[in-house]
Amino acid sequence: LAHFYLLWRGDILTLYAMIGAVALPFLHLSAAGQLRLGLAGYLLGSVLYAGAYGMPLLLGDGLPAADVAGLEVAMAAELADDAVDARILTSGSYSQFVAHNLSGHFWTPLYVALFSLLETLPLMLIGMALYRTGFFSGQWSRRRLWQLAGGGIWLGGALTLGFTAW
Repeated sequence: LAHFYLLWRGDILTLYAMIGAVALPFLHLSAAGQLRLGLAGYLLGSVLYAGAYGMPLLLGDGLPAADVAGLEVAMAAELADDAVDARILTSGSYSQFVAHNLSGHFWTPLYVALFSLLETLPLMLIGMALYRTGFFSGQWSRRRLWQLAGGGIWLGGALTLGFTAW
């Protein structure tokens, strides 16, 4: 959080630290349990995110006018904040930079963590499982790695083609 408020708001390490704290209770699970929970969580998050963002577009002729107006207001607020950032970074002081981060972006790490929870936590669980099985330390055979890579390419390609056709 100190890095976020005092140096740079764009660093993903703040998100990783916050979600990593949430991942700690899952250390006791077996690697298989972490992998299953991670894959299930990622699938659930994908379905929820797709439903939240894709469903309004699928059900009608685009977004309702109220949603478009809300997006335009939010975009204008982002642009205004970017202008403040640019002014502070080009001609302001470090204390103005920190004050702006604390006043204008105090809750941003929490919002980002909540928004990203169902993506980042499952990926951390999958990474924990892979670590525990020796994936990162070279304990997997070359053949097994090629099988995983090939399966991932085929599955990803099939899903991409299916969604593209749909």
